[in-house]
This record gives sequence, structure tokens and C-alpha cells, in this order.
Amino acid sequence: FAAFLGLQALPFKLAMNDGLSLYASVMRNFVILFIFFALLDVPLAKALFTKGLKMTKQELKEEYKNQEGKPEVKARVRRLQRQLAMGQIRKVVPKANVVITNPTHYAVALQYDQSRAAAPFVVAKGTDEIALYIRQVAAESQVEVVEFPRLARSVYYTTQVNQQIPFQLYRAIAHVLTYVLQMKHWRDGAQPRPALNRHISIPKEVLKLDGENN
Repeated sequence: FAAFLGLQALPFKLAMNDGLSLYASVMRNFVILFIFFALLDVPLAKALFTKGLKMTKQELKEEYKNQEGKPEVKARVRRLQRQLAMGQIRKVVPKANVVITNPTHYAVALQYDQSRAAAPFVVAKGTDEIALYIRQVAAESQVEVVEFPRLARSVYYTTQVNQQIPFQLYRAIAHVLTYVLQMKHWRDGAQPRPALNRHISIPKEVLKLDGENN
């Protein structure tokens, strides 16, 4: 500023020349300072942007958690899961050889197809509302429904869908499948009505009592 003030005392032509030189020098210094601060600002801006982005991601996570925890969201997820499960059940249960029930809280649908597996395997299973739906589809499809609480729970807890039953349950399941075949013969009038032995031995390692004695 003092340099500009000193120009006031010089002759006009000299003042113009010195003024232009001073102006060019000031502008050059200004450009250098501008570039310096611009370069300094880039990492700072990047850091602030990254921090803001991280905050945004964290906020999205928090929002997702908040939404996920809402009762209406949980209810919607459960409803969609039930719809998907029921659609699959309607496809596979008609192919089952038998549905074993608790009778009300558990239901497992088993299929025995030697071309697909060496032992019977679970095609559907469920509890409560899903169990009821499995029984309904079985009844509509004329699939035998057998009440055998201990066995139903044991299969439910030891075997996943599309998985073969454990070898510990071979004897009990073989008895049930024989009973189903005998029931078919009975309905055809070929033999007396068979009896199901619900006291057949089930090994302790696969037995699930759930506080029930049947």
C-alpha cells in the first residue's frame, strides 16, 4: 500500500510507468498466492469430502438399522418370507411320500426317491402357521399325514430342506413309510387297517422332546 501512496508524488509519465510495473508485480504475487492457497485447499477439500462421505455412509447404516428395527418393517419381512415359503411348499409337498406332524406345532414333508438320494430327504418343514399350511397342502394332494410328535421334532431339528435324514432315524422313518404303504393298501381294500407304532426307539442324540412326552 505504501508503494501506491508514493506514486502520488511522481510526475505523471513516470508515475504511470512505475505504476504499471508495480501493478504487474502485485498481480504476479497475487496469482502466486492464489495458486498456493488453491493447492493447499485441494487436500483439505478432499479430506473434508472423504470425511463427509464417511459420515454419509454411517448415517445410511444408522438409518437402515433404525428402519430394520421398526415393527412394521419386521412384519413386512416376515410376511414376504411366509409368502415365499408357502409358494415353495405348494410346489414340493404334493411330491412327498408322507408328512409327519407334532401334530400342531411341527410338520415335516419327506420324499423317498432312490434316483435322487440313498435315503428319504426333507422337501419342506415348518412350525405353527407354516406347519398348518404344509398339512393343508398335503391333504389337498392326498399325501398321507402321520401324527408322530417325537419323530416330527427329531426330523425338524436334525435335517434341513433337501437334506437326507440322519442314519439314526432310518428305522423310525422306514416304519412310517411302511405304514403309509399299508394305509394305501387298506384304502384299496387289500388288507386290514394297519397300526402305527409311535413307541419305536429314537436315539437320544436326535431326540427332541421340547417338554412333550409323546
